Amino acid sequence: MRGQVARRFKVSQATVIAWENTGKLHPTVEDGHIWHDPAEVDAFARTWKPPRTYHNARRKEPANKWSKERGRIAATVFSMLRDGADLRSIVIATKAEPGLVRELWREYQTDFERAAREQREREEQRIAERVERETRKERQREEWCRFQEKMARLRGQQKSHSKNE
Repeated sequence: MRGQVARRFKVSQATVIAWENTGKLHPTVEDGHIWHDPAEVDAFARTWKPPRTYHNARRKEPANKWSKERGRIAATVFSMLRDGADLRSIVIATKAEPGLVRELWREYQTDFERAAREQREREEQRIAERVERETRKERQREEWCRFQEKMARLRGQQKSHSKNE
């Protein structure tokens, strides 16, 4: 049946019909059902090559390949900046995207120690804000507990007043 052939080759039934129309497969019709000779399908499978699609055409590259390439570009850009080259010349020489060269130029302009210090300061700020939030929550819990205790004392006093009356 067409569906079985389509599943075997991971294609649509329309593709199987196209193969039939071009003479690649020769179906037979029995009792209103379309059948394909398994031997013919096996022979076709040996010669058939799946089309190159976006999904199977992509090559898997090592995850660090781009980072190594980017590192090489960064080294070249920094060297050229040190020698006084302008951004356009760097883009032409390295064949890197202008955005990447601009990003590297900004990084080159930034003092690395200052950048690290700013990063530490941002992290310390985040920690301080988190500690402040936790302290605020703890104070709210303590206030709630004091409120609950006060309410319990008031209820106790109300019970003792009602007994005395």
